Amino acid sequence: RIVVLSPDAPEAFSGPLDRSCIYVVGGLCDYKRISNATLHRSQEAGRKYNVVARRLPIKESLGDIDVKILTVNQAVEALVRVNLTDGDWADALAAILPARKLIGKKT
Repeated sequence: RIVVLSPDAPEAFSGPLDRSCIYVVGGLCDYKRISNATLHRSQEAGRKYNVVARRLPIKESLGDIDVKILTVNQAVEALVRVNLTDGDWADALAAILPARKLIGKKT
């Protein structure tokens, strides 16, 4: 199964990563954010291939912070960290985000 990371995906990751999946990060990069672009492309591919879209569980793990989208390197580091911590998304995401983004977070 192929999992495409999309900030617009309705379903967030939860728990540990499935090591039998292939994760696609930064498959569509541009100078500006195009809403739903990766979601739509993964849905189109999902009709023919076993492709699903997931988003990082930022709000679910860290509460109401002003971060919706991460850089490609931050997303990859979050995946690596969550893999090493057996699915601890809060720890993985808090470790990669700048401290200024976590100040005043509401859980």
